[in-house]
Amino acid sequence: MERTITTHYNTEMTKEIARLIEGLNLPLDLLEDALKIAKELSSMGLTKRGYLTVTAATAIYIACKKRGIPITLRDFLKSSLLKDIEKPRLVAFYKRFAYRSKMHLGDVEPYIIKIVDALKLDKSIANDALKILKKIRRKRITEGKSLLGLAGALVYIAARNKGEKVTQKRIAQAAHVTEVTIRTRYKEIQNKLRK
Repeated sequence: MERTITTHYNTEMTKEIARLIEGLNLPLDLLEDALKIAKELSSMGLTKRGYLTVTAATAIYIACKKRGIPITLRDFLKSSLLKDIEKPRLVAFYKRFAYRSKMHLGDVEPYIIKIVDALKLDKSIANDALKILKKIRRKRITEGKSLLGLAGALVYIAARNKGEKVTQKRIAQAAHVTEVTIRTRYKEIQNKLRK
């Protein structure tokens, strides 16, 4: 009986992950990675029966992070694929998984490119932001920082260096963070680059 329930749950999870992947226009080959993560979430005791959609969404989000696909929690939360009641649970499941597994939260690079594209800035700004990122990684100031805030600050610095007139507010909006976050990361990076 238990095997039948497990098989049914796995089938339903596969269908739900496929539905969300399609609805979010993500690559279909993400399905296998997301399924493995959904099983890992269950084995860690982080999911509950009845939270099929939340577990599927969390697994997809984590799979995207691991692959470097620049999707944010906000992208999931804005989608109509999740009910309003499921949205806070997605955030909670993700945070619990990241904490318990000490998961590497991904790379900044895809977010730099996403922000530059969203603002329709010259691609050379993304290249310059990536060069600055290499410099600051050596100084170890990227650890523990929000990827979106860090990417936004790097784009801001690169744009300023190129003479591009872009405000912290516009970058914050494109990065889905606050202006204060951009300003704080900007000051931290500038201070480290001067040393």
